Amino acid sequence: MTVDHLVLWEDGGPSIEENLLAACRKCNKKRGSISYPDWLNHPYYKTVSEGLTPEVRQLNIELVDTLDSIPLRVHKKSR
Repeated sequence: MTVDHLVLWEDGGPSIEENLLAACRKCNKKRGSISYPDWLNHPYYKTVSEGLTPEVRQLNIELVDTLDSIPLRVHKKSR
């Protein structure tokens, strides 16, 4: 298992509990820099999610509603 960011690290997604979830290494690598909503519609996710219960698939979909509440990192330039 790996830790994946809902809001991508590259897009300012912080490494806080609300922005992290467990993902298998292969799914994490396949997702790469795909946004979480786009990932839920990706053919690979659709294939592997067939093994999940309907409740877990629904919880994954509901996570999309939480993305706007995740604060983004602010990069401050050093002197």
